[in-house]
Formats: sequence, structure tokens, C-alpha cells
Amino acid sequence: MLQQSHKSLVNSNDHLLKDLEDTKRRHQNEVQQMNWSYEQLKRSMNLSRDNTSVMREEHSRGPQRQEFDAGGSERMPGSALFYKDMDS
Repeated sequence: MLQQSHKSLVNSNDHLLKDLEDTKRRHQNEVQQMNWSYEQLKRSMNLSRDNTSVMREEHSRGPQRQEFDAGGSERMPGSALFYKDMDS
């Protein structure tokens, strides 16, 4: 009787190990698929952002300005702010 119980436990253990390996393999495949999808989404978002930036730059070109302080040198933090149109 003890031998039969042992044999049954070994068979159950083997079956559970096989199920665990199958589940692990499926999980790894799902993770790979999710990583691939995430990378595709990042590429798509980067392309979309790049296209939007280019379009925004093309449509919003106004006079180019450079910041100067009251002494005429480039602006330092905390100094008064003046603009000089660079297109003229």
C-alpha cells in the first residue's frame, strides 16, 4: 500500500511539473509578445512626435529672437529680459 501511494505521488508530481513547464513556456511567449508590442508602440509614438514637431515648426515660424540683458550681452539668470529680432 505504501508503494502504491508513493507511485501515485510521483505520477502526480510529474504531471504537475509538466503543467508548470507548459505554463512557464506560454507565459514567456506572452511576455515576448508584449515586449514586441511595446517596442512597436514606442516607435510609432516617436514617429508621431517627430512628425508633429516638424509640422509645428513649419507652421509656427515667426521672427527669430535672442534674449539679451540690459547691457546688451546674452541674458544671464535673474537679469532683465529684452528681445532682439534676429531676422532684421
